[in-house]
Amino acid sequence: MMRYPTLDITPLKALAKMFLGKEELGPSERQDVESHRVDRGSGDTMDLRRLEEQVKEMKSLHRELLDDPDYELEQPAFGITKDLDRIEGRLSELLHKGLKASGMPDEALDDKDFWQYLVMKYFWWLVVWRHHTVQPDNRKQFKEGGKYLRYLNHEKKEVSVLARMYIRAGLALDEDGSYELAWRGRAATDLWQSHLIPVDTGYTPVLVRAILRRQASQPLSTTQLRECAKDISKSNTNVVPTRWTDEDADEYVDHHWAMHL
Repeated sequence: MMRYPTLDITPLKALAKMFLGKEELGPSERQDVESHRVDRGSGDTMDLRRLEEQVKEMKSLHRELLDDPDYELEQPAFGITKDLDRIEGRLSELLHKGLKASGMPDEALDDKDFWQYLVMKYFWWLVVWRHHTVQPDNRKQFKEGGKYLRYLNHEKKEVSVLARMYIRAGLALDEDGSYELAWRGRAATDLWQSHLIPVDTGYTPVLVRAILRRQASQPLSTTQLRECAKDISKSNTNVVPTRWTDEDADEYVDHHWAMHL
């Protein structure tokens, strides 16, 4: 057992209203978060210094990727834009490593108040960048059940920014210790948030990695991918993918992929 920090939803809502319009939190705002911190568990307290170091690395990498043309998309309706999802995938590796190095206890992983503490103390800047609704002109959207509170709380793991990033990195991590599959595919928001993290497929990393490999090498359209993912999820109830090798998973996914090309 280990003690870990949490932040209840009530102070989160109040703090978020105070921080609205800020792109980054300063020492005084972070102290405001800390004043509402409540530790849970028993034993030694979780050491977040390793995570704090990774946050610095995440910010540095984030700045680099924003200037990297390899992380751009050409979209008919919008022209050249940043591939926000792919950048999120790169940053997820550092988040995952930082939390693992901090000795995050298993019970914290399933405690939504733990994720709420982290996002408000260390990652407000990330939510502001990733979801532009956290801006002054959208103040009216911040209310009970408002449009962007969902990115800060942990009600849905596929929507909560930190939780989905941590899960994403864990699913992409292969036996060689590489996280590359977390960002290999382009414009993959729908793939991750609709078809991998929230459904049963997301609990079998070997199958997720096979889907990611195939989508990176032979991408399906959004509609094709949606139908293929449904087929895989349905047939997944009749197999035991947790015992598969990468080769087994690739063969299984290739079979379904071919039917939707």
